[in-house]
Amino acid sequence: MQTTKTWLQELGVTVIYGDTDSNLVALRSELDEMQSHRVASDLAEKINQKWRNRLKNNLNLTSYLELEYESLYRPFFMPKTRNRNVGGKKRYAGLWAQDDYRLVFKGMEPIRSDWTQSAQDFQQDLFSALFPGADVQQVVDDYIENCIIAQMRHCLPTASAQAKTLIIIQKLSLLMCPRRGNTIRA
Repeated sequence: MQTTKTWLQELGVTVIYGDTDSNLVALRSELDEMQSHRVASDLAEKINQKWRNRLKNNLNLTSYLELEYESLYRPFFMPKTRNRNVGGKKRYAGLWAQDDYRLVFKGMEPIRSDWTQSAQDFQQDLFSALFPGADVQQVVDDYIENCIIAQMRHCLPTASAQAKTLIIIQKLSLLMCPRRGNTIRA
């Protein structure tokens, strides 16, 4: 995928993330949705042709590799990793602009089991408001009022139910250690 990344950059595309099986690219913001789909499909075909040519010319092989244009996200958010100016490994959220517009999370709190339900709900609500341009401040205010302040009011009947959303449930697996017996890995 490093060669593919280089070729995409040579074609004038900004690659915002790449790993062993995928590349995420940013297209020009002035493109509408149909133009974006067309440009992405054209990019995939150009890269596929480059691979066919390279394998034929360098190794006399027929290429069966196929780069596939998978998804368009409008808008898209990829948080930067700590102390770096690049996006985190497969951590992003976006509004999937395919047949149905739905919010997609990869590697972020709404789909992770090591985050509290409250954090998952908050991030889901936050992005649900952010992407269509709704009032994000209202989401934050509601979260503070309904979750944090409610937790401080122990006499409310909903306090114990709300407290459950602040619990992290971590799956444990049992490991066998010949010298020490069973140990727990969290």
